Amino acid sequence: MPTRFLFRDPLKREELSGPPDPELPVLRIAVHRNHAFEPAASVLNAFLGLSGVRAEFLFGGYDDSLSFADLPEDADLHLIWFDAARCAGPDILSLLVFRIRDLQSRVACPRVAAACLGMRGAAFPALADVDFLDCDETLASLGDAAFDARLEPYSGTRLSNSACLFLARELGLRRIPALLFPALKAVAVDLDNTLHDGVLGEDGIRAVKPRHEVQRALAELARRGILLALVSKNEEEDARALFAERDDYPLRWEDFAAHAVSWEPKAEGVAAVAAELNIGADAVLFVDDNPGERFDVARNLPEVRILEADTADDIAAGLRWYPGLWKRSLEPEDFLRGADLRAEAGRKFLRRHMSREEYLRELEVTVRIAVNPAERGGRIHELLHKTNQFILAYKRPERSEVDAWLGTPGRCVVAASLSDRLSDGGLIAVALARKEEQDLRLDELVVSCRALGRGIEAGMIAAMLRRAGEFLQAGPGVFLPRREGPRNRPALDWLAGLPGAAESSSEWVRLESAPPADLAGVRLLFED
Repeated sequence: MPTRFLFRDPLKREELSGPPDPELPVLRIAVHRNHAFEPAASVLNAFLGLSGVRAEFLFGGYDDSLSFADLPEDADLHLIWFDAARCAGPDILSLLVFRIRDLQSRVACPRVAAACLGMRGAAFPALADVDFLDCDETLASLGDAAFDARLEPYSGTRLSNSACLFLARELGLRRIPALLFPALKAVAVDLDNTLHDGVLGEDGIRAVKPRHEVQRALAELARRGILLALVSKNEEEDARALFAERDDYPLRWEDFAAHAVSWEPKAEGVAAVAAELNIGADAVLFVDDNPGERFDVARNLPEVRILEADTADDIAAGLRWYPGLWKRSLEPEDFLRGADLRAEAGRKFLRRHMSREEYLRELEVTVRIAVNPAERGGRIHELLHKTNQFILAYKRPERSEVDAWLGTPGRCVVAASLSDRLSDGGLIAVALARKEEQDLRLDELVVSCRALGRGIEAGMIAAMLRRAGEFLQAGPGVFLPRREGPRNRPALDWLAGLPGAAESSSEWVRLESAPPADLAGVRLLFED
């Protein structure tokens, strides 16, 4: 199915119907409802397929009380499809929240998408692993066309066909991917006939016409923390001059965190900007109007996500809807990464001309370590799911598990934040620690890629281990988890190089004591 049918309005059922790809892995969705979900379910796989999964639905009966009488044990997601107009009572929201908390306490997977109709403007609380969708707000652009009371006796819902398609897209392209899958980190975008109409090298700086809708969509993504990278077959001097001279371009050269402007193949350019941004290629969405260039990148970098769109309208719509670009909430670190990357050029200059300790002192590098910072639960959960290069156990805990860890006696979460005089990196490392007998045992340790390469990660981790041992009154023995993954070689190399490290099993490495915290030149602060 052409993906443009997923993004274009109005959505058409005939373009979205059809069986899902049987080769895709199955996502089991338990549906708890008090009105019919089938009209939306019948097209949901068209949207979920873009995330590489197909849904298998486990339908419960109609239940206005949401008692969850039939609970499947192996669901990957619970979907509440709720129309408050069918219920009597003054405080439907409190009832709904109570039912959701009860549901989460009774199932193995606590992730819940709650699509709520008839509750426009409700003050939905922030619940761990729950996404509330205000259906009335989402359908506001449809006006009266969102409802069809004539068909309700036959369809089982007062929602119109258009509304069901619209909500299926919202769930399939935004809400469900944001609950279940890692977010994308960057968009690598072409220049000619993508950011503007025309070819810069042939038409010249003044003749090309900016595609304002595409550039504004990219600017909005950048505002929400998505990194932008320019990958273009052009002379870099010409591209720089274009952004300098055209004041009608919403984007500027500086808005791109990385640039690969040359005559090399686009796949090499995408790989280069991913390396410069220090992210995996699977965290990049590639946008190019040319099908041949898209094919080249897909063949050489199969992990890169590709936006299959040619026209300005389809590209702009794709940037609004592509899975992984929408986030349920934004953390301060989402707005820090671009500035941190721009500051890296200054750091590289200092590294070339100074000793390590002089470099750290000149930069005024500061590491702050906190125990159980409950107010940063969202960022801690995000970091545990986003990190790939420096991760030891791949635990990927649910948000509710993170919150429980923050408040459970005998356990603690140690978080480290990093800043220097050029930029603030925010919270960049997390350890999940517990006391077992007298030893300190880590169930997970992650360090963001933005902290790697400055020569302080080993000392920072050592300080985190010692703080965890002090807080839990554990040690001196330390157990560290070990699991080999697709890209965590930096973490495994660090683990193997620890003095006195000995494998107590295939999954654990034991140290007689925490390693020394060598942070000469670094200002170390403890915030608890």
